[in-house]
Amino acid sequence: MDFDDRAGPEFARDDRGEYLLEEVPLTAEAIEALNLMPPQVKDALLDAIRARSLTAPVA
Repeated sequence: MDFDDRAGPEFARDDRGEYLLEEVPLTAEAIEALNLMPPQVKDALLDAIRARSLTAPVA
């Protein structure tokens, strides 16, 4: 995860606010607490986690 690798028009404009990277556990509880946009991203992640088709690596 390298913030310097970001790309897209949202990063080219200083007047659009601040974009911060934040590491989040890949759990339903953690994803539910996020304000992900568009909301379909959040729904897709939650569906995959609950179906156990998307899992976090075991430490």
